[in-house]
Amino acid sequence: MSCQRRYGRFARPLCLAALGLMGLCGCAAKQRVALDCLPEQVTIFVDGERLDHSPEALELDVDRPHTVLFRAPGYRPRMVVIDIDQTPEGRPVLQPTRVCADLLARAPRMRRRLDLQVDEQPPAKPDAAP
Repeated sequence: MSCQRRYGRFARPLCLAALGLMGLCGCAAKQRVALDCLPEQVTIFVDGERLDHSPEALELDVDRPHTVLFRAPGYRPRMVVIDIDQTPEGRPVLQPTRVCADLLARAPRMRRRLDLQVDEQPPAKPDAAP
């Protein structure tokens, strides 16, 4: 018995709709997260993976949180966690939607030299009072 006979003229549209829904469910939704970095020449790691360049925005999967690490020579590294939140309709959304990474310059390393003078004689003991 053919599909056409069993389900009638709605068989093909129903099958196409089912395949379309399966295709949509299999793909994770993505969200754009804008990046602003100072200094502009930074190395960016997303979830531990180094990016080849410094993009103006990231396209991230909405199904899980992400960590973004910013590094630049002479600056302290900065890590930002992009977490999952929900819209009022219940859809997952990443927050924050814009990351501003102002890296702080490292303080110059200073060496201190201490000159200690040690007395060879122990301090005098106070006389015992009678």
